[in-house]
Amino acid sequence: MFRSVWRFARVHRSSLVVLLVVAMVAVALLIFRIEREAAVPIACSKWADGVDHEHQPMIAEQVGPLVYFVGDSYTGGSPMDAGVQWHEYVARDYMWSGRNLGVGLSGYVQRGTNGTTYLDRIESSRLFAADMVVVSGGLNDVRRTPESLIVPAVRSTLCRIRDLAPDVPVAVLSVFAAARDYGISRMNTVLEAEARRIGAAYIDVTDVLEQSAGSVGSDGTHPTDIGHRVLAESIGPMLPRPRGSLAR
Repeated sequence: MFRSVWRFARVHRSSLVVLLVVAMVAVALLIFRIEREAAVPIACSKWADGVDHEHQPMIAEQVGPLVYFVGDSYTGGSPMDAGVQWHEYVARDYMWSGRNLGVGLSGYVQRGTNGTTYLDRIESSRLFAADMVVVSGGLNDVRRTPESLIVPAVRSTLCRIRDLAPDVPVAVLSVFAAARDYGISRMNTVLEAEARRIGAAYIDVTDVLEQSAGSVGSDGTHPTDIGHRVLAESIGPMLPRPRGSLAR
């Protein structure tokens, strides 16, 4: 009888040892898996809101209404200025938070120095957060694009802005230039018509730089620091009031 009991205990002890070994192996495999997965970077470019945050520029702490400025080198800057553009003066004067979406050589059709059009940058921005959108320029399109391509490009760009920011003011500025010519006048006509189509304000600023000496740089095209200040003083009072801004 005692021999049977001992044999029974021995068999069960062996089973317990086997179970313990299996459990230890399972725990070790689990720890290995967790450590390996933790070492792999998690792709966070797509979030639950459906926005591609991987390509979203960081927005500094917001001081006032958030205003997006879309444009060419008049907005993005050129060697003719010291680094402060007209829209920065405007944002500072009215206590707005400005977002600069200006890129040299770009336009509604033309791709700029970073390979993007206005529409490309609009699509990859956080425009849904804007309290106002200001679009300016078009000189690069005037100089290098058939008019038959300009009209649909302007229309699709402005319509997309309205789709992404349906409840905020939108301002469309005319072509920035040192002097007006037929091509610029035709472009301005298109811009005004398409601005009206989406309920945006249209502001003609083409002749502003002609009114002040020293406003245009030695390249004959881009504004100097004086020119940017002149533009700011002319454009600022004509812009709509952003959503959430105080009366001025």
